[in-house]
Amino acid sequence: MLGRGNTSAVGQTATFQLDWAACLNAVAGHAHDFDDSFDPLTGHPSVTIASALIPLSVTLDETGEDMIDAYVVGLQVAACLGKISNPSHVMRGWHATMTIGTIATAAACARLLRLDPKAVATAISYAVSKSSGTCMQIGWDAKAMQAGFAAQHGLQSAVMANAGLEANTEPLLGDRGFFSLYTSHDGSTKEVNLPQHDSSLAINEPGLTFKPYPTSGSSHRSIAAMLELRRRHNIRADEVADVQITVPQLNVNNLKYTRPKTGTEGKFSMHYTCAVALVYGSVSLADFEKGAVFRPEVQAIMERIRMGASPGSDKEEYLAQPARARITLKDGKKYEDIRFHRDGSRSAPMTAQAAENKFFACAERQFTREHCVKILGLINGLGSGSKVKRLSAALAGADD
Repeated sequence: MLGRGNTSAVGQTATFQLDWAACLNAVAGHAHDFDDSFDPLTGHPSVTIASALIPLSVTLDETGEDMIDAYVVGLQVAACLGKISNPSHVMRGWHATMTIGTIATAAACARLLRLDPKAVATAISYAVSKSSGTCMQIGWDAKAMQAGFAAQHGLQSAVMANAGLEANTEPLLGDRGFFSLYTSHDGSTKEVNLPQHDSSLAINEPGLTFKPYPTSGSSHRSIAAMLELRRRHNIRADEVADVQITVPQLNVNNLKYTRPKTGTEGKFSMHYTCAVALVYGSVSLADFEKGAVFRPEVQAIMERIRMGASPGSDKEEYLAQPARARITLKDGKKYEDIRFHRDGSRSAPMTAQAAENKFFACAERQFTREHCVKILGLINGLGSGSKVKRLSAALAGADD
């Protein structure tokens, strides 16, 4: 199955082996760090799972309904593993989009391949062996490549299990299993609480978070605070004397560039993204183009921004910790904002219009408006029995 070189990838006129098509899809999907995120995972689920399922669905001639079913299963696995593994997993520096994402993708592909329970366990076992990726790659092209590897390796794992290759069918528990090696847990069954049959599906609760800004999610609550304070109090950037931002330790870890030199570094800079929000009243893809980080008006505000970690947030569940922002003006006035939820989350959902605007902002960088409308129609029709191959062809740029 992997040897066939006739599978399309997003935005590519050439064709590729099945697993490389998955890889290229995920790299393209994660390049702007604008893809959805997921609280239990503390990472990006769709970019790995969907990127593998689309070419696999084409190869198997599946419908959109079959692919969506497999996606929901993969997301459920990501939620289960994430809840058990985090926050210790990500606090150790693992990039969960690749580590847990590889396993979740393998499970989703196993579902689409309709593997039996033993083969599913085998697919997960191979995925654990292929699971890696660290947050040292934040701010580098390699971070997007890690999403690509997760899609590729997860799909490979399911295909190997489908071919009858065998592996240890208990890859998660025990002293050399995933949990004991990658998290603070000892790998025993007493620390593993699996979802029950009557549990809510993760796609519904907590659901996905859709990013309103093309930056690390660690900066999003603070960006939203800057935009709201700017709007509510009519603050001009040249009036600002000082900005103090306090966020959980994990957010501080992820936003490591105080003076970014590239657009990719800028996506992982609290100082840059909040300065952009204060100066322009928005944060968009254009703010991460070549040279944008060196704009004098933004550099001037960056000098006035300070970031610190919430006391105790290195030990507590970071999702429960708020993001705090305080702006002090040159005339001495102070304005504060406290946020527990990110815009685009279930608690503060993105509107359908905002989601559509985001789609066109991204897709029109590659396709004409007319072709983007076609792609959006095919996406919206996935649940009505249409074949995934039509969407895949359109994503590659085909007109028919």
